[in-house]
Amino acid sequence: MSDAKISLSQKDKTVGVANLVSHDSILFELMDKTPSGERAEMLNSVLHIGALAMLEDRIRNLISATERELFPQLEGFKRMFERRELEFEKTTQKGDKAEVDIVATLNEYIGEQGWSDVAQASGTLKGALPRNKTGDVFCVLEFNPETEEGQTQLAIEVKFDKAVALGDPAVQDVFKSGESNSGGLKKSSFDTAWSQLLETRANRECPFSLIVFDQSIAHATILKKVNDVTFLPGVPGFLVVVDSQAGDYRNLFVAYHIARDLALYAPRDEDQIDVGLLELMVGRIVQYLGSAQKVCDLVKKNTAATVKMNKEVHKEMSRLVHLANFTQDYLKKFLEQKTLTAKDLTEFYYAADAKVAWKQDGADVDKVIEEWA
Repeated sequence: MSDAKISLSQKDKTVGVANLVSHDSILFELMDKTPSGERAEMLNSVLHIGALAMLEDRIRNLISATERELFPQLEGFKRMFERRELEFEKTTQKGDKAEVDIVATLNEYIGEQGWSDVAQASGTLKGALPRNKTGDVFCVLEFNPETEEGQTQLAIEVKFDKAVALGDPAVQDVFKSGESNSGGLKKSSFDTAWSQLLETRANRECPFSLIVFDQSIAHATILKKVNDVTFLPGVPGFLVVVDSQAGDYRNLFVAYHIARDLALYAPRDEDQIDVGLLELMVGRIVQYLGSAQKVCDLVKKNTAATVKMNKEVHKEMSRLVHLANFTQDYLKKFLEQKTLTAKDLTEFYYAADAKVAWKQDGADVDKVIEEWA
């Protein structure tokens, strides 16, 4: 960078740099990971942050000491960590740890809800398909004693693996690889999210299945299809994306809650279910709860926002929660009665009851906001 020509404009308060070439490896790595259209803005941010630091003597001294004494060691540690992380990704340890974390987190959520469900890692638990372990987490649900005796179950496949694509059956090439036989199940020798959901249902004999991906390493086809939670009525099952690095499993809780209601209230005879209507209602619940979650994240990231903005945000969050609860009530009614009348469908569409409940709740929301402010 020694040949760079730097010019200043006192009138415009600008800095011009010509013939700028940097040999800094960290800067190159940052720019290499930045899309070409965003590199100018990124470089401006780097220069701005560096300028702020150099204008403060204490920070400048710290940077000088770090560069002189610690930088070579830190760079070595960084490279070593990257190699270790790559080796770790190639083993089954990450998958095993993910299953343990999901079981523990899910059981904690179940306890908070006051349910009697039990989630456990399937491990060596035998399934319906011999020598088949699909369905990493097995959840036993107790029926409501007042309505029906017995149990049902849900199974969750944990796939923190980039190699697992969506596998939409409408476009999937099933002849792209050879055939295999897994526990008496004739299959093509490739795995997809669709195949894993279907296989999980078959192996664990559950009415609904879930598959969980980590957002940092999920396949591109998964991230394109799934924002937070997506319901596939053809399975039927749920695609869930979580952020395990941040310990954020809220999307799993949303999917599990809905799948639990479906498993408990759905009729045992699948021919009695209108799949299209089921997809509509589940889609609405996912949309409302997902939107409410995004609003919560917005509040956390904007703690310095005005009281007015926070009031509007909390009202919107309250509206979404009322709509989600209203839709879930109609979902239960549909599953219990196996149909909805024309009047029910019209009331479901207009959601007037949810609007009334939200207005009644508005005064309480305003009071909470005023106390918070």
